[in-house]
Amino acid sequence: MIESFILELKSEDPEVRVKAAVRLGNSGDKKAIYPLINALKDQNRHVRRAASAAFTRIRSRETVVPLCAALSDTDWFVRWNAALALGQIRDPRAVDCLVKASEDSNRYVRRNAEALGNIKDEGATKSLIRSLNDPDVDVRWNAAAALGRIHDKRATDALVEKLKG
Repeated sequence: MIESFILELKSEDPEVRVKAAVRLGNSGDKKAIYPLINALKDQNRHVRRAASAAFTRIRSRETVVPLCAALSDTDWFVRWNAALALGQIRDPRAVDCLVKASEDSNRYVRRNAEALGNIKDEGATKSLIRSLNDPDVDVRWNAAAALGRIHDKRATDALVEKLKG
């Protein structure tokens, strides 16, 4: 079954490729990882979106590098899913690319700053503190939540200052 979905990722029809990426993600099968990594480079943004969303269900450390690369995609939805998946994988190798994503032009991508809190790496503290001043309330909220999970003294001081207003 998985093999047929993998073959469908090579279809000329983008709708077939999208459905294949969704099915591969839903399968949770590790055999889907490399075909989905290739789908992250598809010319069709809907295929890239489906592939990036699939990685939120296939959580594997093998996907960290391609998901970091997907954070540079032209489509915000691909970047958003990539950040979400990286937060679920919780691999410290993703910290630098997620810090960069916390400065994304799209507020939905920046909202995934919370993914840094899932990783709990103090290297993200400085970026998250900056995010406490983001114009988007959800970005600020997620940054505060992430800082709370990291337990860095600098985060405590910054959060207390924000509460003082």
